Amino acid sequence: ISTNNKWGIQNRFRDGSYNLTCMAYGYTKDDEDELIINTDEAAIVRRIFQDYLNGKGSYVIARDLTNDNVPPVRTAEKWNDNVVKGILQNPIYEGDLILQKTYTTEVLPYTKKINRGEMPQFFIKDNHEPIITREQGQMVREIYEYRRKQMGMDDSGKNLNRYEFSSKIICMECG
Repeated sequence: ISTNNKWGIQNRFRDGSYNLTCMAYGYTKDDEDELIINTDEAAIVRRIFQDYLNGKGSYVIARDLTNDNVPPVRTAEKWNDNVVKGILQNPIYEGDLILQKTYTTEVLPYTKKINRGEMPQFFIKDNHEPIITREQGQMVREIYEYRRKQMGMDDSGKNLNRYEFSSKIICMECG
């Protein structure tokens, strides 16, 4: 049954008929299951992008949102830098969709993993009304990559030789 369900979902990805079940922050659905902008949340999304473009980091943005009592995204208990990074890296805010960003493993216990090329992804350009411009999205990606290189980060988000003893000393208690 699980295999059949996955097959059906992937076919809907391929033909573009898949309906999102969990809406990205800043969006909701209309009566015809089309993505429409939630104006209150979209203002927060625009603020996040503008703050990042103005030089703030994701941790500072999350702290400011928390201090301003801004309600967090639906899947988070509070604002944190990972939630902000997820918003900054999501192409949905430029009007595009990437489907199958995560996948479930084939064997028990089934676990959900981030798709880093193990499964095909499906890109749908100009799917809905954007909250930010493509130029803003491109600038954010460039700043993000620049900062990652400056910090010596790899694709998994781990520090790589940022300091002389990076990855050489391991805590015996926590690993």
